Amino acid sequence: MHWKRSDGKPHGKGKMMWDDEDVYEGEWRNGKMEGKGTFRWADGDVYDGDVYEGEFKNDIREGRGMYRYKNGDVCEGVWRNGKMEGIGTFRYENGNVYEGECKNDMKEGKGTLWFVSGNVYEGEFKNDKKEGRGTFRWANGDVYEGEWKNNEEHGKGRMEYDNGRIYDGLWEYGRPKYDKLDP
Repeated sequence: MHWKRSDGKPHGKGKMMWDDEDVYEGEWRNGKMEGKGTFRWADGDVYDGDVYEGEFKNDIREGRGMYRYKNGDVCEGVWRNGKMEGIGTFRYENGNVYEGECKNDMKEGKGTLWFVSGNVYEGEFKNDKKEGRGTFRWANGDVYEGEWKNNEEHGKGRMEYDNGRIYDGLWEYGRPKYDKLDP
């Protein structure tokens, strides 16, 4: 640690480990994490937790950064007050990828979610769920365009099946409200 203050507070570049074995390595200003750095959360006696690499301001994640979760998920984007805000990318351990608007570390606003299966959703999200207007394209060729609620087709929507059949009408909780398909 480069100590530049007479009061012993970290200032400059350096590394600090807390009693719980969390570690920060990076830039300090007046005793606070400030600038670029890496924070590693401990998980038990040996480090095996989450990692954030990026910018800090006043001990909080602020600016561009990348958060790697212990489970393999990775979030990249802009951080405000310690939370992912604005445009960001989530790469999930299972191979799914989201690019779009974020708020409070969640998918919020417009974005695109690519699934490992080949399916793609493009549209609105709220509280990390498909909500509002959006289009879902299945790998088999089916396409739904319409309203979503709580991750399900809900409201007015149109489903075009890969066999040419069409349902254009109301949906409730992921199912057509009526069983009428256009030939």
